[in-house]
This record gives sequence, C-alpha cells and structure tokens, in this order.
Amino acid sequence: MSFLRLTVGTAGHIDHGKSTLVKALTGTDPDRLKEEQERGMTIDIGFAEYKLSDGRMVGFVDVPGHEKFVKNMVAGATGINFVVLVVAADDGVMPQTKEHIEIMELLGINKGMVAVTKIDIVEPNVLELAIEDIKEFLKGTFLENAPLVPISSITGEGLDEFKKVFESQILAIKPPAPSGVFRLPIQRVFPAKGFGTVVTGIPTSGSCRIGERMRIYPSEEEGRIRSIQVYKISVEEAFAFHRTALNLADIDYKSIKRGDVVAPSDSLTLSNIIEVKYSHLKSASFPLKRGAPVKLHIGTLEALGNAFPLESPAVSPGENAIIELRLSQPVVCAIGDRFILRLASPSRTVGGGIVLDIAQEKLTFMRSFKIKTLKERADSLCDRAMLVESIVKASQLQPISVLEVAQKLALKKDEIDPILKNKIKEGTFLQLESGIVHRDAIEEASIRVVHFLEVYFRRNPLKLFCKTSVVLGALKMDENLFSIVLDTLKENGRLVVDGERIGLQGRRIELSSESARIAAEIERIYKDAGLKAPNKQDAVANLNAQTPRIDMLYEYLSEAGVLIHLDENLYIHRDAFNEAVKKVRSFITEHKKIDAQGAKELFGLTRKYIIPLLEAMDKQGITKRVGNYRVLEEKA
Repeated sequence: MSFLRLTVGTAGHIDHGKSTLVKALTGTDPDRLKEEQERGMTIDIGFAEYKLSDGRMVGFVDVPGHEKFVKNMVAGATGINFVVLVVAADDGVMPQTKEHIEIMELLGINKGMVAVTKIDIVEPNVLELAIEDIKEFLKGTFLENAPLVPISSITGEGLDEFKKVFESQILAIKPPAPSGVFRLPIQRVFPAKGFGTVVTGIPTSGSCRIGERMRIYPSEEEGRIRSIQVYKISVEEAFAFHRTALNLADIDYKSIKRGDVVAPSDSLTLSNIIEVKYSHLKSASFPLKRGAPVKLHIGTLEALGNAFPLESPAVSPGENAIIELRLSQPVVCAIGDRFILRLASPSRTVGGGIVLDIAQEKLTFMRSFKIKTLKERADSLCDRAMLVESIVKASQLQPISVLEVAQKLALKKDEIDPILKNKIKEGTFLQLESGIVHRDAIEEASIRVVHFLEVYFRRNPLKLFCKTSVVLGALKMDENLFSIVLDTLKENGRLVVDGERIGLQGRRIELSSESARIAAEIERIYKDAGLKAPNKQDAVANLNAQTPRIDMLYEYLSEAGVLIHLDENLYIHRDAFNEAVKKVRSFITEHKKIDAQGAKELFGLTRKYIIPLLEAMDKQGITKRVGNYRVLEEKA
C-alpha cells in the first residue's frame, strides 16, 4: 500500500456537513465518540482515509465546528497540507466559517477547495445566491481562486465531480520532503491491551522506524517503538504528514497527554519563553496589550501565558509585531513553527504567527540587537543557511554548539553540518573550543570591552589596569572569545595586557597636587623602610588624608609598579623587592633551592615578611614552589 505524503483537513461552521461529507467520500464515519454520534455534532478530532484512483491513500482529519471546541479544531489542523472548507447552502457563511479560515491562514495552510453542501434542501436560486456570497467572502483569502463544488452528501449529487476536482488538486501538490528530526505532536493516547502504550498524530517532520528509541517531550520518558501503523496498516517506517500510530514500549500511557511531542532524545529544546512574529487579526475588536493573558495553541498543545509586544505597548488589529510569549509551562517547538493565540477570556481567536526563537530568559539585555535579529530572521525563514547564520549571530558573545543550532530548527546535525563548514571556511563563523561564533561577535565584543574599560576607569580614575576576571564577569563573555578579543585589541594597539590585568593603551593618570604629595610621601616611607616596611595602617597614620583617597593611591602605586603588594596590608618598594630577587636568584644558583628558613637567614626577617615575599616571587614567575622549597622558574 502506498501513501501520499500529505493530509487533508475539513473546516467550517457547526452542522454544515463536514463529517457527513467525509463519510460520503471515504465510507468512514469520523465521529468516533458515542456522544458525537448521538448528538450529530463533532466534538473532537475525527480521522478517515481516502483512496485515490491510483491506489494511494491520503488521510482526512475532520475537525469540530462548534466554537466551544476550537481548541480541538486547532489541534486537528496540525500537519494539514490541504483544506476542504465546507459551507452549507442553506446557512451560508457563519461565524466559525470565518474563524476557521483565519486559523488556517495563520497556520500557513495555503491550498484547498470549497464544498457547498446541503444543495438537496435549497432551491437553485438560493444555491446561486449562496455561492455568490461565499465567493465574495473568500476574496482576499487563500481560497479566493480555489475550486468550488456544490454537493449533497445525502443524495450523492455532485459527489463524482467533487472527487474529480479533489483528486486533481491533491495530485498537483508537491509533497514536502520528510527532512528534520521526527516530530509527532500527540493527538490521542491510549493503552493497547497486551501491547502497551499507543500514541497517534500527524508527524510534522522527519521519519521513524521500528526499534528506534523516542522521548516524550516535555517529560523525560523514553521508550522503544514496538510497532507502527499508518492509516491502520502496519509498516516498518513512518514519514511526516501521514496519520501515524506508534506503539511504544517502556512508557506508561498515563504519563502522556495530548500536546506532548514524540521525538528522538536531545533533538528538541524546551522553554517557557518564545519570541514570535505575530499577526493580530483585523477582526479582533481590541488591541493585544502588554501582559495580556492568552492561550497559545501550537502543535496539539494548549498553554496559558502572557503576551508582551517588544516594540510598543500594544498591537492593534491588522498589525504585525515581534512579541514575547511567557508561558505557564514548558513548550517544545522549533523556529518556523506556526501557532494560534486565543484570549483566555472571552475565548476567541485574536491572532497567530511564526516562532522565531526559543529563549531561556526574558528579553532585557541587548534588547534592540535581539529585536533587529528577530526581524531579519522573520524575513529568512525559507532560507536554511540564513536561518543558521541568524541563530549563530544571535548567540553574540556566547559560542553556540552544533547541537543547539540543530535543536532550535528541529533538524538533524548532518543537515546543518555542510552549512556550518561552509560558513567557517568563508570566515563568517569562527570555530572555538566551546562552540561557534559569528565573525561580527569579535567586533561587537571588542566594542564592549573598550566601552567597559572606559566606564570603569572613569569610576576609578587612579587605576591603570582592570582585572580580566572583572571584565569577563561583567560582560558574560565566553573565555575563548575573550582571549581572541584581547589579542585582537592588543595587536591593534588599543589595549595593554599585563598578565591577568588589562588597560587602555596610552592612558595616563594625572594626580592632583594634593594626591601627588601624598603619593610621594607614601613612596618615600616604603623606600626608606626597605624590606622591613610597616603595615599599611602604621605607614599612613600621620599622612592627614582620608582613607578612600589613600586606598586609591595605594592601588595606583601598586599598578604603576612603585609598590609591590605582598599581603593584605603589607607592601614593599619595588627597589627593595628587586634587591631581594637578586639575592634569591644568587642563593638558588649556588644552592639549587631555598626554603623559608634559608630565606629568613638570608634576609634576617621573620615569617611575617618572608612567606609573602616568596609567594610574590612565585606569582611573578621568578620562582616556583616544589614541596617546601623554591627553585628558579624555567623560562620557555
């Protein structure tokens, strides 16, 4: 048995004959629930199969038309490629006719046809007027030029013509390639006695085979595919856009629900925050305001959340905008996925759009850059290479892994590897040990480092250097990228790099006359004291200056190399330190090593001075500690 890789869905108002039409076409009653059959009203999603004249099978999804069950209608529309809009000749266009069309357009469905039903109960002139009204209503929609066929599912009038037109439309569609990771948004889940758990739905990408292990997202439940059915026929492999049932081993059906997604482990990403391109319907009676409570419908999931327009306080009817959705539960989705937004109360469809990013935190830092990136991404959704570049570029100063890029797009790693390799080869991307960055990140990071130092030195006017750890922590930058940026800025003559400290090239400190006087006095005290320098408190006791200024001057003298900071409150003059280094070098050259006791005897000092002095020599790479001894550091 051969299957056409697409699914047909119905749309239309309640009691317009959607289910009756499906039954007339397929011989299957899609109303599977007893309550549906008793009430004559579709409540949940129904399924059937249609056999084309060439023997291939195509799936039908029948969705409910009642406004109370729109959430089920949206869940059923997931995976649909072609829609049959059903409009009853006696009623004409009704509220759910309009809402269903809006939903289909928001979901990106752009192919279909129209069935004008119940023609057996209206006069020819009424039918003619109904068709005119329907055509007028469809102007400006994706069905404006679609075939329209009058039909009676009861008498069979028009049925053959409908099938002929339907098949010609279906066979003209080029089925989408089953690329990407396998994703099946779950529509139904139930236990199969003796077999375990069964989940059903329409895969939206990829393929799967018997024996492969799958994860249920957002949970961490994993199981093996025991068997597969497509349109109730057992197969070895399932593809996107076929109605599929998976029998999963090792998973309790009670842990699964509609809205969950079946996919390989580590293939998708979860978040409570998604950033989207949003279209607010013209028919919406009021704007979507910042913080508005909404219901997100994505895949087969319904999730509560709040909408936050990123560029204005509200989105007016008919407008498009970039918005952030903050949700009450983790959502599994990918860039490019379509969604619907409905108000939490009163329940009505107000808009929808396309996922642009799956974020891990609210958008605050570098807001304007991110919005610009999201807008660029919205214009490149059909270009995989541009999408990959956009994702890497948006990671800014944090390298992103190949796996993370693949997860955001729901693609396999080998589907994006060629793009990444080409971008690295042409110099657009840089491969670091920790991941990939965009070449623009070097320039952006350089600007941020220089700007940070300029601000830092304005606040600390007597400092010549800033610790690299301070800059790195403040900018939240990857260490490998930071190292490249420092080398670049140093080569360009913009930075001075001194070990774990950096400063701006050409920066000079000009002391006020009073500060210069105090600094000179501090230097004199330590120069006169030699190695037996007083602690800081004793040294400054008679300087008649405020503590903050003294502290800044000590830092200034230390950074300038005038004083050597040995311990918390212990400093010595650089001349005394240099003399001590000469003595230690000479001693070790003659005796191969020196310990604390030997140093005490060499300098006639107590451990209070000796230990910090030896440790300072270690830090400067003059000596290194080996057990209880110091030896000279070997220079490379």
